[in-house]
Amino acid sequence: MEARETTLDQILSGTQQYIIPVFQRDYEWGKDRWTTLWDDIISIFDEYENNLTHFIGPIVVISKALPYEYPIHLVVDGQQRLITTFVILSAMRERARSLGLVTLADSIYRNSLAFYHTDGNYVHKIKPRIRDRDTLSNIISNNIRSLDINSLVTQAYNYFSKEIENLSPLQQSLFSDDTPDKILTRLYQTIIHRLLTVTITLGNRDNPSNIFESLNFKYETLADSDLIRNYIFMQMPLSEQDNFNNTVWGSFEEMFNQIGLEDKKTKEHITNFFYRYLISRKTYFPRKSLYPEFTKYIDEKLEEDGDIIQLVNELKQFARYYIEITHKGSAVQELESAFERFRNLEVETAIPLVLCIFELYDNENISISTFQNMLRLIESFILRRSILRQRTRGYGLDFALAKENIESLDTLINYFISKGWPEDDEVKDKLSEFPIYHHEKNKCLLILQEIERSFGHKEKVQLADTTIEHVLPQNLNFHWRHMLGSDIADEVHSKYLHTLGNLTLTGYNSELGDRPYEDKREYFSRSNLSLNRYFSSKEKWTKEEILERGKYLSDIFVQIWIRPQTNKHSLKEKPKKKRVNTEVKPTKRLI
Repeated sequence: MEARETTLDQILSGTQQYIIPVFQRDYEWGKDRWTTLWDDIISIFDEYENNLTHFIGPIVVISKALPYEYPIHLVVDGQQRLITTFVILSAMRERARSLGLVTLADSIYRNSLAFYHTDGNYVHKIKPRIRDRDTLSNIISNNIRSLDINSLVTQAYNYFSKEIENLSPLQQSLFSDDTPDKILTRLYQTIIHRLLTVTITLGNRDNPSNIFESLNFKYETLADSDLIRNYIFMQMPLSEQDNFNNTVWGSFEEMFNQIGLEDKKTKEHITNFFYRYLISRKTYFPRKSLYPEFTKYIDEKLEEDGDIIQLVNELKQFARYYIEITHKGSAVQELESAFERFRNLEVETAIPLVLCIFELYDNENISISTFQNMLRLIESFILRRSILRQRTRGYGLDFALAKENIESLDTLINYFISKGWPEDDEVKDKLSEFPIYHHEKNKCLLILQEIERSFGHKEKVQLADTTIEHVLPQNLNFHWRHMLGSDIADEVHSKYLHTLGNLTLTGYNSELGDRPYEDKREYFSRSNLSLNRYFSSKEKWTKEEILERGKYLSDIFVQIWIRPQTNKHSLKEKPKKKRVNTEVKPTKRLI
């Protein structure tokens, strides 16, 4: 490895080309970064006579000298700064040309943007990734009409063109002797001589990924997804990387692009996938260790079979599982319903376990009903522990170990029992007085919707647009104080407002609000939801009625999310228990 401080003039001079390899990020800088760089340039431009300089960060390259050709440099780090520099110089060249400063415009082009090759053509000194390649090439070649207006490279060019035009107005200022040619010449000299970088040239024995990682830790932190992608591409010869990206890797990233998230969120999603995937393949490890653990895993896989394409194909397979689990999109309705419930649990640490179960199903080692039942076991374990306010964080190790116990329903049941799976009486004692809406709003909605489904409607009931309604409203008024008892109203409201017994579902939440109970009861009597038929026999709504309904719903809860006592006969239903209210009979869910 060789490191030296250089000016941009030293980097851009001569017959050499900088290639942004396909494993690097596309151009991502936005207006905040452009403004920061431009302000830095202007600060040393204004103090040009004082010989001020500004360090813009490192540029890391792998140099390749080919016989009878010009040297090329593979840019490992610094591509965002380098592309922006070419954009600024191109905008400056066009401003000079528009002002009739042909000599300056040609000097910028021939000395900094392109060089004359022996074949009689000019070669651009930078070659970015495919996505940015045409846009930057058109900018350097002054094919402005062909620019993609949605490209960040185009937007950067428009930004700097405007700033340079404002700096070098056609009409000379009465308060300055500077003419446009003097301003542009000084600006050009400022950029190529006063902007400093450290150029790090890697040798054959240097590990570019390690250097890339450490440099970005100090300057601009990259997502682990970027670092992992870079490491994978580094396993491919340079001559094969374009084809590898087009035929293998590109379709993997496109799977996440199709979700429709913004770029930053997409990267976070890919990083999260890498983390959950690796736990499903190996064992639990802290998130901060993702990059070193993943590179170690890649090395192990390559040592086993030496096939990076096989590894990427496996990533695609598990990415499909992951996307179906975390985003609506499964073509199998039974699985989509189960995944929708899983998303409402908000326990990402269980994803590696679900990935492993999905793989068993995909390989036809388990049936779809077993898959569904295993997901219901996971739901029951998580929901019951949440209600008892037992540990819900730090599940990572528990679920990583659980994937070793999925050969059957019985082994998974026994594993969860060993990890503290709350029994029926514990859950029922807690649930009727647990302020679930306050602590677990999404889980609360899931519970109410599943209880509604358990009543076994002959016709499908649309629950997607329903919201949670507080029967006793969140704001006490005179009517409700009178019904509760003015002396205890505040105490009852504080303790039971967010409990399951006081909650139901409605599609007209905003219309009900703080209305008197009589009005709400009248609405409930016309509701298509079985949950709301309960209120037809209740003429008042006080502490006693809330607790009574809480116990009623708790009985239904433990029948939906059952907890088998032992592995023996674990698939059998429990005997039915008498309920407080039998007006609506739920249909039991089997595990």
